[in-house]
Amino acid sequence: MAEAPHAPRLPQLDGLRGLCILLVLAGHALQFRGGHAQGGEVLAGFGVQSFFALSGFVITRLLLEEETRRGAVSLRHFYLRRALRLVPALAALLAAVAGLMLVGLVTDESWRSWLISAAYLRNIGGTGTTLAHLWSLALEEQFYLLWPLLLGWAPRGRRAAWVAGAMAAVVLARTVGIAFALQPPESGVFYLRPWYRADALLVGAWLALVGAEAWAPPRWVPWLLAAAVPAGLFGVELLPGAARGTWVTTVHGVLSAALLAGALWMAGPLRGVLASGAARWLGALSYSLYLWQQPLLVTREPSWGWARELPWALGLTLALGALSYFLVERPVLRWRDRVLSPPP
Repeated sequence: MAEAPHAPRLPQLDGLRGLCILLVLAGHALQFRGGHAQGGEVLAGFGVQSFFALSGFVITRLLLEEETRRGAVSLRHFYLRRALRLVPALAALLAAVAGLMLVGLVTDESWRSWLISAAYLRNIGGTGTTLAHLWSLALEEQFYLLWPLLLGWAPRGRRAAWVAGAMAAVVLARTVGIAFALQPPESGVFYLRPWYRADALLVGAWLALVGAEAWAPPRWVPWLLAAAVPAGLFGVELLPGAARGTWVTTVHGVLSAALLAGALWMAGPLRGVLASGAARWLGALSYSLYLWQQPLLVTREPSWGWARELPWALGLTLALGALSYFLVERPVLRWRDRVLSPPP
């Protein structure tokens, strides 16, 4: 980073976002329509985990760039940019859900759960399905709130080691908690709470801290990582029930790191696919698509007729996601980049 104060954009990561949202959409379609609940759960869960790793990498890389360029990170600038990136599209979804609740087309959410979701606390509380996916946004926002402070306090020469230690501590706490049933497994505590899932984002942060994008491993390494991901996803499903419950989240974290590293180091045709216009376009829409897929692909009651049946639900998800991106996200981002220039 010291040699490149303004870190170049990595276009293949935009395509990786597109791959992540495809995994989520395909997983939920399988889970709730095709009778392949377990396979769908694996795909969707891994897609979300890969989003986490990618977010941890990108955010840490941006923080390191600013620190190199300015000598310190402007917390005000960071928080404002994050808020303008994430809040408008979420506010549009929450407003739409509130309207549907008033007319009786959303009945699984309470107003208390709606407020918890709006406060980025859905991984701590709340019930219902329509906004249940906002647990992942809550986890990311909690990470964004604390990570710049923790990164600034950590000794610069030991940050990667500290993050590795923190990841190990989180994995150990989660493994012990599940193995000894310290909380009821059906409560989702070990999957949702930040103190049991922080490693999901820290693994990407660690890759940024060690400068993984500058590494040049042998050409066969990215291909080995690419092959390891589907093999690992299939292999973890073959574990006995108790072992699978204990290790599946950790294995997904390792595989998401492998996928991210493979995208960083991949050359040739696969990198070309990830950096293609179609993949990057889908990646640009990924946030809005993730917001809108839940009410259409996951929530089942009350019936919305064709709007909650394949393939129409998937098409409507794409349409609403595109509208959210072009009418909400992109105008706000253009205004943000024009008004909120980087600090000198």
